[in-house]
Amino acid sequence: MSTEMKFESFWTAINQCPYELPLEIKPFLQNALKASGFYDTPVVSSGSVVTKTKKLSGYNLYMREKMAELKAENVPSGERMGKVSVMWKTLNEEDKAVYKTRASALVGTVTTKKTVSKVEGGVKKLSGYQLYVRETMPVVKADTTIGAKERMGAIGKLWKALSKETQGEWKVKADV
Repeated sequence: MSTEMKFESFWTAINQCPYELPLEIKPFLQNALKASGFYDTPVVSSGSVVTKTKKLSGYNLYMREKMAELKAENVPSGERMGKVSVMWKTLNEEDKAVYKTRASALVGTVTTKKTVSKVEGGVKKLSGYQLYVRETMPVVKADTTIGAKERMGAIGKLWKALSKETQGEWKVKADV
């Protein structure tokens, strides 16, 4: 949220005050907020790219191929990994050795690039949703009827069920 939008949100909240506030106070409030650091935002530097060589295992290579095949067959994404794991376990050692040999031949040729973001002070701020997840997860974990795989989906549904105003409150909490 831009600082102008933050101020307008603040000004809207101030206008809900039951007391009459003169419009002339707006620039003084804005200056007071600037002086108190309201407009200070963490400096994020991005673009630094870390490149490393990744050693693939036979399973990694097998998984890539089978995941693509299952995706082409329109198998739901949540089921693909489990199916690939079962398929790998049913392979005999000779078939596994073929993938392991192919993978060892690729060592040094597969690189991954990752863009790293750093926030001044070393800590990256959470979004409103991330803060909501952090505070809601213990409650969801306590419900034994919700499995580990379904927890994030349950939290996502809870988030979507919140009003826009309540979601906005979480976003404001995260910005503090």
